Amino acid sequence: MNQNKVLSTLVKIFSVIVLCYILFFDLFFYKWVEQQPKETVRLIQLGHGFAMLWISILCFYGLYSRYTKKEVSVQP
Repeated sequence: MNQNKVLSTLVKIFSVIVLCYILFFDLFFYKWVEQQPKETVRLIQLGHGFAMLWISILCFYGLYSRYTKKEVSVQP
């Protein structure tokens, strides 16, 4: 397997795990999170912030790569 393909696969797997983390705590355990001590809530919020940042970076990178591919293909 190509090294770029392995890295791409790992990024996709990590992204799915991050999305599951966001959905898991936001949709199912928000009441449980509210009852936890401040330190635990802070860690969960930190993880949530990191997850949102990761997803944002992936979205912008995906849009950027699509835009640059179109620009390259337009030139003769």
